[in-house]
Amino acid sequence: MKILIDPLQATDAGTTASLPVHLKKHVAPWAEATYKLYDFGAILQQELKTPQFSVFVYRFFIDKPVTLYPHSDKPVIALHYTLQGSFPVVLNGFGKIVLEKTRYDMFYLPTGNIEAAFEPGEYELMQIELSPFYLKTIARKYPHLQALVDKVESASNAGQPLIRERMNKNIQTLFREIRYSEVDGASFDLAINSAIYKLLYYYEKDTAKTTSGQAVSNPLQYDKIISEIHEYIAEEPHVQHCHISSLSKRFHINQNTLKKNFKHKYNIPISRYVQNQCMSKAKALLQKHTESIGDIALQLGYGESGNFTRAFKKYFHSAPTEFQKVLKHQQLESVG
Repeated sequence: MKILIDPLQATDAGTTASLPVHLKKHVAPWAEATYKLYDFGAILQQELKTPQFSVFVYRFFIDKPVTLYPHSDKPVIALHYTLQGSFPVVLNGFGKIVLEKTRYDMFYLPTGNIEAAFEPGEYELMQIELSPFYLKTIARKYPHLQALVDKVESASNAGQPLIRERMNKNIQTLFREIRYSEVDGASFDLAINSAIYKLLYYYEKDTAKTTSGQAVSNPLQYDKIISEIHEYIAEEPHVQHCHISSLSKRFHINQNTLKKNFKHKYNIPISRYVQNQCMSKAKALLQKHTESIGDIALQLGYGESGNFTRAFKKYFHSAPTEFQKVLKHQQLESVG
């Protein structure tokens, strides 16, 4: 997967450089590592490619806010784990979600670009890409995983991710076995094949539990109203007006029904979607430099500016004032 700065460009704009000594501790013995410098910072990419699967570990060193466009030349099925930090991404055919280390995901990623927005800081993520043939081979060997293969094929037709699951000790242990393995070559191939099977097993087990608890009665009955609520939140994000209780009263729908059907339709909790939209609008307003932080807090329903500042910092790992200072500095540099 290539990392693009401009979605219209065809090549990675980074400059390959020698890996600094203090970063060598992040390199796994099984990986081929590449360190590249960009005007926004640097990226350490580690990879292992086989005909059946590929393992990638990306560590981002971001000095200033930037939107990157990871690009895939072919459709892939990927198990994704965020190891450090959290950041919003826009997936083709699905929309905006936040990748965070408390959850892991399985995606069908169609050919093309993904949009990922980073604030200053360090981030690390691991992605295990599986070939469709490899996944089907595993399902033939372990028939109880056939349901997962069916889910992946269904998601691939829609170009959407599967259900997001919470990290647990089993997943964290398997991740560490891969990420920090000190073996390489054939020994690593055997170890990772075993780990991939276990990851798929736990993922299928967890998603089966989740979907059984998300069954909705006659989802088509609520499809239109859920779409209207989704559009309302996108157009008028507000933590009070878009609170589940307020939406329930405004659109005359039971709160539990709203939560279950919204998650069923958009594969994201409604509270998370409201937060994403509020923070996205907050960022856009701060970039304009035309309104005070207090006014922005009121517009988004946070009341006092302190409540807004805490929410913004928790989401972006940077206070609103710090965010504006970085933007102003960048603008002065561009003028100079």
